Amino acid sequence: MKKIFSVVITVVLSFLIINCSNSSSNSETDLETEPPVSSQITTYYDSPTNAVVTYCDISPFTTTFIAPEIADGYYQCAVFANRYDKIPVGSAVEIAANGKTIKCLVTDYSPAGSSIGNGFFDLERSAFEYLSDLSVGPLPVIFKTIPYSTDENIKIKSRNNTNEYYLDFIIYNMRYPLKKVELSTDGGVNFYNMNMPEHFNFINLSVASTGGVQFGFGANNLTYFRLTDIYNQVVTASVALTSADADVIYDLGVNFNY
Repeated sequence: MKKIFSVVITVVLSFLIINCSNSSSNSETDLETEPPVSSQITTYYDSPTNAVVTYCDISPFTTTFIAPEIADGYYQCAVFANRYDKIPVGSAVEIAANGKTIKCLVTDYSPAGSSIGNGFFDLERSAFEYLSDLSVGPLPVIFKTIPYSTDENIKIKSRNNTNEYYLDFIIYNMRYPLKKVELSTDGGVNFYNMNMPEHFNFINLSVASTGGVQFGFGANNLTYFRLTDIYNQVVTASVALTSADADVIYDLGVNFNY
């Protein structure tokens, strides 16, 4: 059963409630083995890596990356801001400690834990509790990045009213985080770079940004999306944007082939 979030909040929390007492714990790994994604791709933290995690008392997380659906078997977590360049929001990770392993989708980033020497992630309370007792404090773990193992296609969901002059969409269910989103309204001949914001998770674009080219809207007009992930894999899909309402979900019919 997927976790469905009824409220989408796109502001970053100024403060997170984090357990930061110093302690240590023995950890061992039983991380699953994933096939290599590609011989020409250098994966970030694709080998088991020592780290420290804390936990956050807030559930569900208030997210900058919005995940309207979370795949079965995944918790949410926040990545510390100083790790964001190599573990962007939207990354999936396996985390192991005390002979136990969990999978997490990074759905937020936290500035609060960046001062912890080998700190990487702020977990949901229930995820931390599965790995260790809450009294342990910052917990030594072993982690690695993995493809997000969703069975769904990539989807887009309108955040606010969206029309031929203005787009505001969440993009989610990617195997790996996105690096670039391009859009075409002329059958895929000319693509415009969407100039996504820092977190590479949503489109927020006015028609002025594309030199006045209006977005394809209505059942007979297709909008083409060309998506590039952080490992430079590319998929292209078209969809008819038929509603100007918020919270409308469109299935792009594709996902990255990992």
